[in-house]
Amino acid sequence: MEQIYSLRIPIVGLKNQAYQYSYQISENFFKQYFEDTIPNGNIKVKLALQKSETMIQTIIKLNGTLTLICDRSLDEFEEELNVEEKMIYKFGEKAEVQDIGLEIIPHKAHEINFEETIYELIGLALPIKKLHPRFRDENIDNHDDEQDSFLVYSSDNNQTKKEENQDELIDPRWANLSKLKEK
Repeated sequence: MEQIYSLRIPIVGLKNQAYQYSYQISENFFKQYFEDTIPNGNIKVKLALQKSETMIQTIIKLNGTLTLICDRSLDEFEEELNVEEKMIYKFGEKAEVQDIGLEIIPHKAHEINFEETIYELIGLALPIKKLHPRFRDENIDNHDDEQDSFLVYSSDNNQTKKEENQDELIDPRWANLSKLKEK
């Protein structure tokens, strides 16, 4: 396994068969991106590539740990990462992304650059709320939500009964004014 920060695989001269690649990415890989989303990590990348006349099918497996910063305490913590994604690269006239997992590459392409794809896969695997493991079992947020919550809409028939009861509780003088409005 080589420690590399350029995940470009030359496809010129590859025969129509299966290939296996293994890489180790760490801090220097993440430093080339200007975002602080992923400050550090130690990830093993396994890339299975199946080349045919019309396309290249790949399976990307990412296993390792990421060093993240807790949204609550700003402490660093380790987060496990296990991702497996299938990508298909079809040969065509010009390069374009067709769909998630499907990309068109020109017939004359010399290589496929997996750097951005791997960085995006890592970014998509990140939890939305980055909490240190010691905060994950706490129910502090649940208590706050119960006190501040209120019902916005209900399709329950009991709601109409409540509205009828409220009409009965209206001061009769206001009821008379409401009748004048209706005229």
